Amino acid sequence: MNKIITLLFCLILPFPALADTLTGKVIKITDGDTAHVLQKDHTKEKIRLAGIDAPERKQPYGKKAKHYLASLIGNKFVSVEYSKRDRYGRIVGKIIHNALDVNLEMVKAGYAWHYKKYQKEQLADDRLSYRVAENSARLHKVGLFQNEAVDERNQRMAFQYTRKWMKMVLFTVKVLPLAMFMTLKNVTPYSLETKVHCMRMPPIAQKKRERH
Repeated sequence: MNKIITLLFCLILPFPALADTLTGKVIKITDGDTAHVLQKDHTKEKIRLAGIDAPERKQPYGKKAKHYLASLIGNKFVSVEYSKRDRYGRIVGKIIHNALDVNLEMVKAGYAWHYKKYQKEQLADDRLSYRVAENSARLHKVGLFQNEAVDERNQRMAFQYTRKWMKMVLFTVKVLPLAMFMTLKNVTPYSLETKVHCMRMPPIAQKKRERH
C-alpha cells in the first residue's frame, strides 16, 4: 500500500521532463547564451543555454560574455542535455564539456544571470547551484556584477528589448492582418478588375486609354 501511495505521489509532483542528449562540435557563438552545434550527421542545431540569461551583444558586457563562452566551448566537441525547444525552434539545454556544466560556468564568471523566470524547468540540484553561483558572483563583484549600476542598466535594457519585441509581435499578429482586411474590404470587384486589366495592357495601349 505504501509503495502505491509513493508512486502516485511521484506522478503528481511536477518534475522536469526527462532529458534527451545530442553531441557535436560548436561551430558558432551568437552571444553569451546561444551557440550553434554541428552533429555527426551534419545536422546543425541552435542551442539556447538553459537556466541562464546573458547580456545582449549591444548591452554592457555583452561582447565579453560572448567571448567568454567562446573560450569555453568554441570549436570544441560538447554534449547537450535538453527536454524542449523554444518558440523559435531552438533547443533549450545544458551544454556539457569535459564533465563541466558550461551554463553554470557562465553564471560563476559573472557573465550571465540565473534565469529565474524558467527555474522551475530545472532540476532541483541545478536550480540551487545556479542560484548560489549568482549570489557568489554578486558578492565577489565579478563580471557584470562589478558595478550595480551596470547590472541594473542591463536588466532594464533587457526588459525594454523584450517589450519592444512583444510590440512587434502584437503588430504582426493583430494590427497587420486587420489593416490588410480593411484595405481589401475597400476594393470593389470593378476597381480590382480594372486594375488587373490595366496591368496586363501593353504600355502603348495603356497610354492611349489614359488620353481618352
